[in-house]
Formats: sequence, structure tokens, C-alpha cells
Amino acid sequence: MNTRLRILEAGTALLTDEGLAALTQPRIARAAGLRQSHITYYFPTRADLLLALAEHTVDQALTGVETRHEEMPGALRDGAAYLPRVRMLASLVLAADRDPALRPVVDRLVAHLRDALGAVLRALGHAGTDAQALTLQATLTGLALLNLGRQNPYSARDIETGLATVLHALAALGSDDARTS
Repeated sequence: MNTRLRILEAGTALLTDEGLAALTQPRIARAAGLRQSHITYYFPTRADLLLALAEHTVDQALTGVETRHEEMPGALRDGAAYLPRVRMLASLVLAADRDPALRPVVDRLVAHLRDALGAVLRALGHAGTDAQALTLQATLTGLALLNLGRQNPYSARDIETGLATVLHALAALGSDDARTS
């Protein structure tokens, strides 16, 4: 495993196990078995590290899903229900609310996730437009946050129902667009 990936894996594990407060260069370096200077070399700022970690977790969740169409809705559902990832993303958003320097990081993460969701939608046979990707992103984000706050069987079912509804609506919208073309 290359050094950059070791850092990302160690940082992801710390975020998952202990949250954003555990994400310090010394702790990541220890967890990755590296010197702290490696962290600084690959990720000069905390914002660079947070963005890379967030993108890494998104990419992990969607790896290979585009080629296995039958697994896509389940992977999206599982991604929205995976509480450590949702906590990390929520923590990043809250940190950006307090620290304007992190807002460009959130902006880049939003764009990265939207691009990934657009690719998933295209693989599912949708147009995968920016508007469709935004709709799916907003739906998944909202459902994930509601599940994080509630953490009960109803909120888990809401993810399933909301995702199925938005995918059905996007499919219907796409077929309407095809008929009017």
C-alpha cells in the first residue's frame, strides 16, 4: 500500500472509530506507522486532509458499483445509512460553518460526490444531468442526516423509501423527457 493510501486508511479508521476530534497529524501518523512529516508532505493543510478523507470514503462506497447495476440502489442506501461516514460529513459541514476556510473543501466535496452520483445515475440508465445528481444528492444527504439523528427502524426504512421514490421519479422524468424530444 502506498504512503498516501496508508494515510487515508488510517485517517478513515480514526474518523470512523473516534470522530473528527481524533483527526490529528500525530495520531494519523502513529496509526499509519509513518512520521508526521509524511502527513504534511501529502496533505499540507488540514483542509487538504479533510477533503481527501471525505473523497476517499465516497470513492470507497461507490467503488465498482457503477458496473453492478443491481447493487447500486443498495449501495446508495447503505452509504446513507453508514453512520460513521455520515458523522464525518456532518462534522465537516459543521466545521466549515465555524471556519470559512473549510468552505471550499466542502464545495469540492459536494462537486466530487455530485459527479460520482451522476455517473451512478447514468449507469442506471438515467441522463445523469447535474439537476438529477443534485436531486439524488440532496435526497441522500437529508435522509442520512435524519437517520443519524433518529437511528431507529423508521429512519432506516425512510432511507429505503426515499431513495426508491427519487429513483422512480428520476426514471419517470427521464421517460417524459424522451417522449417530448
